[in-house]
Amino acid sequence: KYYQKIMSDDDQGFIYQTAIDSTYINYGFRYFRLQGDKEYVFQTSLGGKYTLEAVQQMYKAVQ
Repeated sequence: KYYQKIMSDDDQGFIYQTAIDSTYINYGFRYFRLQGDKEYVFQTSLGGKYTLEAVQQMYKAVQ
């Protein structure tokens, strides 16, 4: 299971939590934008380690 918990969501994306164990908790997001006939996906890098606050700021920046 990739997403441990969905922290927040809206019509265009969501912020999620992952946890390998109780000592390694990470956050990420997916944000989808349709422009004409193209879909763009904004997301955190899969290898990064981010706090919830950092991810919330990134999510707000891509909206």
